[in-house]
Amino acid sequence: MYLRLISLLTVFAVSPLVVAQDGVTQWLKRMGCDELLAVYLEDQLEHGTKNTQVRAARQLADVYAI
Repeated sequence: MYLRLISLLTVFAVSPLVVAQDGVTQWLKRMGCDELLAVYLEDQLEHGTKNTQVRAARQLADVYAI
């Protein structure tokens, strides 16, 4: 029982971090700067950590779709 409770609390504590975008990405989206957003995300693909690269690739696919 305690293991399930700890697992549930861990999932709720970590999930906002995984879903959250950085401030630059949010600001560029709000301002409608799709080309700059693409350049920023491409830079994250080249120089970011593995998790950052995965997130940037997904977001970049959305930007290219637009």
